[in-house]
Amino acid sequence: MGVIPNGVIKLDDRTKIILLLSTSICVFSTGKYIVVTAFIVILMLLSFLLGIGNKIFTAVLNYAFVSIIEYKLFPIMPEVLVANFNILIVTVIKLTPCYLAAQMLIQTTSIRMLMQALEKIKFPKALIIALVISMRYFPALKEELHHISNALKLRNIKGIKKIKFALMPLMVSASNTAEELSQAIIARGIDNPAKRTYEIQSSIQVIDVFVIGASFLAVLYLLIGNVL
Repeated sequence: MGVIPNGVIKLDDRTKIILLLSTSICVFSTGKYIVVTAFIVILMLLSFLLGIGNKIFTAVLNYAFVSIIEYKLFPIMPEVLVANFNILIVTVIKLTPCYLAAQMLIQTTSIRMLMQALEKIKFPKALIIALVISMRYFPALKEELHHISNALKLRNIKGIKKIKFALMPLMVSASNTAEELSQAIIARGIDNPAKRTYEIQSSIQVIDVFVIGASFLAVLYLLIGNVL
């Protein structure tokens, strides 16, 4: 959640959350390849319109690759190999649409705007605080791991010793980072029971109504189809 890209369209953050949830429900409630592929195409189009097409290109290529494996190579492969790799292939196919929808949310939404969207949909405050801390925590931990790795390279530490000398500093840093972030979040008044105000107010536009409506219709269609 760094610099927000400028795209052809802009979606409200609540719309992106609903799109992520509806995508997950639809993809995991059906076994039809055409449905999953349709979601891939729609999400890819939206990603390009939002200005993050370069962020999802690799995921789309991976999806195309594993699809070729499942529908072109599996029929002619030995059953032993198919049984070993089938779970992995199906997992990639199912998770790719969810990944694309998540990338749309992450790459085009700041943490403040995400908090605003979650508060507007009456998300529990305790979970919002935990989510905000987590989103700050893992990038900070990744940066610390990078610094530790560079320090070990300077000292020419390799092999098992590298794991040994990296583990303890990382554990100490993880504990300190979690405590510092918790204190910083509290200092900013995120746990204040009073209603928060935001400099930028989000609002539902026509494109949001269309995307939300299409998401709900897709969920209803697939759920009713599975029941019948």
